[in-house]
Amino acid sequence: MSRMVSRMCPNACGGRGACYSSTSGPLCVCRDGFFGDSCQYILEATSTVVADATDSTDFWSILLVSLLVLFSLLGCCGAIVWYFRSKNGDRIGGLDEISSKAKVAPKKIKEYLENLV
Repeated sequence: MSRMVSRMCPNACGGRGACYSSTSGPLCVCRDGFFGDSCQYILEATSTVVADATDSTDFWSILLVSLLVLFSLLGCCGAIVWYFRSKNGDRIGGLDEISSKAKVAPKKIKEYLENLV
């Protein structure tokens, strides 16, 4: 028997076994403590069968992918905010230009008021 890619077996052997090709088609060879066509049953120490037991081996991969998606979205939102803020900065002018205008403005107002009187 030669080993096959696990997705070629029914239900990928439930992540509890290895997939092999046989003359009758794909075959799951289950790890110790599991049995069934897709290794979907757990053999407990008391020899009782628990149907369709869940296995939490995918928890960490799901968590990792979720965190990657979250940080990617946050990065994209940050890039968008940075882009629009930099565009507004170009329109208004740099900080040096704004501070120099703020220093000159009271003098211009004083001159304008003196010209009115």
